[in-house]
Amino acid sequence: MGLLLLKSITCLLILLIFYKLVLETLSNHKFKRAYLLIAILTSVITPFITFVKYVAPSVDKVLLIDNNTETIPLNTTFKIAEGTNYLAIVLWSLYAIGVSLFLIRFGKNVFGIVSKIKKHEKVKHNNFINVLIHQLEIPHTFFNFIFLNKNKFEHNQIPHEILLHEQTHAKQKHSLDILIIELIQIIFWFNPLLYWLKKEVKLNHEFLADQAVLNQGVDTKNYQNILLAFSSSQQEQALVNAINYSSIKKRFTLMKTQTPKSVAWLRSLLMLPLLGVLIYSFSNTIEVEKETNSNLLQKFENASEKVNSKINYINEINKDEYYKNVTIIFRDKNKNVIATKKYVDLSELERKLLPPPPSKPKKISPTKQQLNNWLDSKKYGIWLDGKKINNNKLSSLSTSSFAHYFESKLAKNALNYGKHYYQIDLYTEDAFNKNWEDTIKPLSKESEIFIYYNQKALSNNKKQISNYTQSATFLENTKLIVNGIECDGCHLNLSKKGIIGLILSTNNKEAITEFKLKIPGIKTLFNEGNMPNNETKQYITRAKQGDIIQVFDIKTKSNKFKPVVIKVVDKNDENYSESPKVKKGDASSIPPPPPPTPVNPNATPEEKAKQEEVIEQYNKENKIIKGKVYKNPPPPPAAPTPPAPLKSDKELVEAKRAKLIARRNQIIAERNKKKSTFKKAKSIERKEALESRRAELIEKRDARKIALQKRRDNMLPPPPPKSPLQHVINMSKKGATFYYNTNKISSDKAIELIKQNKNLNISSNTDNGNSTVKISEKGIITFNDN
Repeated sequence: MGLLLLKSITCLLILLIFYKLVLETLSNHKFKRAYLLIAILTSVITPFITFVKYVAPSVDKVLLIDNNTETIPLNTTFKIAEGTNYLAIVLWSLYAIGVSLFLIRFGKNVFGIVSKIKKHEKVKHNNFINVLIHQLEIPHTFFNFIFLNKNKFEHNQIPHEILLHEQTHAKQKHSLDILIIELIQIIFWFNPLLYWLKKEVKLNHEFLADQAVLNQGVDTKNYQNILLAFSSSQQEQALVNAINYSSIKKRFTLMKTQTPKSVAWLRSLLMLPLLGVLIYSFSNTIEVEKETNSNLLQKFENASEKVNSKINYINEINKDEYYKNVTIIFRDKNKNVIATKKYVDLSELERKLLPPPPSKPKKISPTKQQLNNWLDSKKYGIWLDGKKINNNKLSSLSTSSFAHYFESKLAKNALNYGKHYYQIDLYTEDAFNKNWEDTIKPLSKESEIFIYYNQKALSNNKKQISNYTQSATFLENTKLIVNGIECDGCHLNLSKKGIIGLILSTNNKEAITEFKLKIPGIKTLFNEGNMPNNETKQYITRAKQGDIIQVFDIKTKSNKFKPVVIKVVDKNDENYSESPKVKKGDASSIPPPPPPTPVNPNATPEEKAKQEEVIEQYNKENKIIKGKVYKNPPPPPAAPTPPAPLKSDKELVEAKRAKLIARRNQIIAERNKKKSTFKKAKSIERKEALESRRAELIEKRDARKIALQKRRDNMLPPPPPKSPLQHVINMSKKGATFYYNTNKISSDKAIELIKQNKNLNISSNTDNGNSTVKISEKGIITFNDN
């Protein structure tokens, strides 16, 4: 797994460097968008690509397994306990934490965008939806939703170029690219190159939007000024496309760049050999041997027989000794556990399913001639006790120095093929004994053996010879009994009373240890033993007719049975699942319930009375003989009631018709009652709404009246106008010049004239600090010089 991740990261790094050096400055932004998406897919898929290379088969001259041993089932596997790999646990835990955090981050971002869309005003324009937000610095886009500042949008302060820019993001589905990268980033959160890739994808989206705006004939200089006005240096949101200040310089540069078609084509075509080299370098290749013809197979078999005739094996441990500590787990064809047994508990047939213990090869020393032949280092590679040695060292050793040897021919895909063509493994006495001493020891108590039924079996020379189709003998008579009914994943119809009295058992008297029961709308109920506990019984009473109750995880000490489905019906239902009747003298398959607990001496009088009543009822229904509980025979049936006189067909039809009419009238009455109740409720609701609205309007009207009255009370009356006499006196104090009928007079004379005749006309004028007052008996005409 680590190698695959390393290949993926390296592949992505090479593709990004190629993009940065060769493709980024191109003006063909659509091609660059496709390249970046292909880059991430290539980096993920390439390490998993496997090429198959067919090679000629190689023949090993030594087979270390004796063809005369017994047949071993292919699907009988050994699971030997190994030490816990804490490093792997820690690494996988860290990976799971990272995935969880990034998944939460992704969900939070999506939820934030969806909440923003739902909370704010939306205005649809063509295929786009403008989301108007009060406090928004820069516009941004998510699929067809364009987020804009509400105040600027309503006052037409957002330039048309910015709207066109954001509409391009929405039209070209740029958010889809970001979403794909975000999902991949959740899985490969530890890959730092994904952040670089996402940055380049977002920048290319801006190139595409700028290109679309300029293609509409917009002036480049003016558009650049608008971008500067609307750009922002704040951190970008994860899932949206927004105008960002950090990318402005590159964007301005590319706006003025026009790449010649020949250059664009040449650089684009360079991608093809790059992809070919990456796929060849980071993919996998496996070598598969070609099928051999019958002649080659015959030669192979003859060579195997010739070599095997030199190697003899001995069994130093018998089967019972080898398997005495292990646990055998039996599984069905779906790999479900059907039984777990110790070796001592296996039947003779089950023991035959186990492979024989491993054998130990007999000691055999090489001849002097063989040692001389092995001195050729170009043909033979020598290993002594598992370590490579120089071939010349054999000249100083005798044949008695070795307890055993193996000779094998190298395959063409072997690591050392070409250096030598045969491998010789030599063992001294100590190394031989140490190497095979563990193989002949009994398996440990931690060892487990899995046996699968109804699977193919292969011999240890890999030739198919037989099929195991026999069923497990220890399960052939084990069946579940529910209320006396044999049940193998069956469906029953029982009343609530029948379910409360549920008794589970098996036909071979193996005790039910536990089971679970699920009622619709109620938690799963765990029960120990073979009957529902008191809590379960209380919940069963709440079930309704027609409810489906499931009984599952029904277990004994060695078996687990299929779930039982029970439908709640009436006791008189025609499909009711009746328990089988037990004839007198026959044994019932339903075990009697255990005797109730004795009366608690510390109980209250009411509780004592209830407990005594339960004990008395139990004694009526059961009897205990020598410690065993037996059911008392049921009381004799009551005398049959005389049959009612038969009715004629006409009477039956009339009775049925009357019953249907009564039912129809009942349904009509219930429907009319519901309609009347609904109309009445609607009328009351409408009336209450009108009254509430009327009260609200009256309250607002009264509030406006009160506010208006307060404003009137706070207004002061205008000051009374000055009298002509007072005006003349004030002007005299200011040193004004007075005229009467165009004749200049003193201020005192003017005051005297006003006192004598209050109907005189007065005109005052001040120019540059000089005041003039004209008094006349006739009207005075004033001219405005301005």
